[in-house]
Amino acid sequence: MKSLNIEFPFKEQSGTSLLFDCLRQLSVLTGLEVCFYDLTFFSREIKELNIPRTIRVHNSALCRYIKSFPAAHARCRREEYQSLKQCFVQRKPFLVHRCFAGLNQLIVPFVFRGKLIGGLAAGQVFFDHDHSRVLRKLAEKYKCNHARLMTLAKSTTVINKSQLTANLAVWKFIGEFLAKAMEKRQLMQKLEKAEKTFAGGDFSAEVPVLFTDLLEISSPRIKKAVAIIRAKYREKPNRRSLASSVGMSESTFARFLKKETGLSCRELIIKTKLSAAVYLLKRSSLNVAEISEYLGYEDVSSFSKMFKAAFGCGPLAYTRRTV
Repeated sequence: MKSLNIEFPFKEQSGTSLLFDCLRQLSVLTGLEVCFYDLTFFSREIKELNIPRTIRVHNSALCRYIKSFPAAHARCRREEYQSLKQCFVQRKPFLVHRCFAGLNQLIVPFVFRGKLIGGLAAGQVFFDHDHSRVLRKLAEKYKCNHARLMTLAKSTTVINKSQLTANLAVWKFIGEFLAKAMEKRQLMQKLEKAEKTFAGGDFSAEVPVLFTDLLEISSPRIKKAVAIIRAKYREKPNRRSLASSVGMSESTFARFLKKETGLSCRELIIKTKLSAAVYLLKRSSLNVAEISEYLGYEDVSSFSKMFKAAFGCGPLAYTRRTV
């Protein structure tokens, strides 16, 4: 069974985040310029990520000069988005993109819940020393100073493709980290919303179920089944109906569910209910009988017995524990 275990980066005294410091150090170690793309403003919503503007744009001297020409800047932005979209649509974990100025970058998309939310570009390098032809065409088209382009090109890093992709695993990890950070932020927002609602005596909000919400599942169909359990655990879902909902036989569903979560269907439903019970015991004003009824147990005795089997004590004793 896999579970999410991730902390937001703590802010340094300088006001930057560990994530930014990591990207900056990776840039130094690899010799690659790094550009962080945020297509949905997620990094602005998650302040803890604290990605400054300096890493949201291409910073090599050659790129900065080219972007000082509006038409060239517009083309650059268009190509950046198209390369990210190409990765996403073709389901590629990365691609090596050569821009109209002859510069090469490793493009890594950031995907969250099936949507393209941004990406990372590492590079702004040449693969060879002969770039006079492409820069001459660029100068003619965008009215740039060819001599200055050539001078700036001389200070641009030249490597081969294998060197550019050598640290791919590290760049991909950044995307995985961000997705998990977003998962955690959404979960914390859900908890805060429910807490305020329950504090006001309103019980209409969705009860947070931490155990199920933090499961990491790779299979789309099992993920769908777990989402159904998460939404309908009070209605006593069963293995047959869940298997049918995701287009699988009962035996195949049971096997894949066990593989992904380490639990049988019954065990997963019980853990989901008890996770909700723990939250309600700690955060709501409901008594044990009311919680038992809400979770769909036939009586308090059945609920208490199941709870004690899982936690080693009854619901009332659990609430007295020091957390």
